[in-house]
Amino acid sequence: MQYKVEWQDTFGLKTISNSFKISNSGRLIVTSTPFDTSQILFIDTLDIKVHFLPDIKLSIDSAKCYNGDSITIRDLSTTYGPYSKAYFSDINGSFNLVQNMLLKYFVGNGDTISRFIKYQTYGCPDKLDTFQISTKFTPVIQLQSDQVCYGDSTTIYNQSLFNPLKSNTNIQLPSYGLNFNTSNDFKIYISKNGGNEKLYIQIDQEGCSSRDSIIILINLDLMLVLNLIKLVKMNFYLLKINLVI
Repeated sequence: MQYKVEWQDTFGLKTISNSFKISNSGRLIVTSTPFDTSQILFIDTLDIKVHFLPDIKLSIDSAKCYNGDSITIRDLSTTYGPYSKAYFSDINGSFNLVQNMLLKYFVGNGDTISRFIKYQTYGCPDKLDTFQISTKFTPVIQLQSDQVCYGDSTTIYNQSLFNPLKSNTNIQLPSYGLNFNTSNDFKIYISKNGGNEKLYIQIDQEGCSSRDSIIILINLDLMLVLNLIKLVKMNFYLLKINLVI
């Protein structure tokens, strides 16, 4: 026996067909009318639940200068109901559930990493996407110095991690009024016997800066001190003789 099937959605729209496509959750009224009016008329109600695949959208800040902190990514993707869950891949490639719609990653100095985010929606195929996180390289200052005796110049070895072609290195020795730029090793003369001075260095590279200092030590020349004492005593002795005469 043949029937005419009529579908009526929540908006009152009626369609006569053996099948009916829907795009939203809701209630459908199905009426099956036999061509032979003497037969039974069937009416039924169907509650339809449609699960939507999320529209993946992540809020990722532009690359900033590396400072050792983690990078926070906000998941702004559209999810529909408790039947959708989001997972992100870690450094080992394993997927972990997103907590509170926030992701935190540690990215090395000047590095770029790629990760996956995956949405699982009940009754639907997984939806997968990739994203990248980067940091801008921040110079790493590493200085070493000789420890010399008074009268010699101290060599400062610049073993910092930076690109000399893309950076500017400033050296300051405030107590001597020195302020100059060089990315190479350099020499400093300290005119204090047994003294020490603080030297500052700042490296700027493509918008990222690092600043540090180093103490320059000068070994005390005891012979010079003894000779100076002898000279002072001799001058004092001569002064006493002159006063007596």
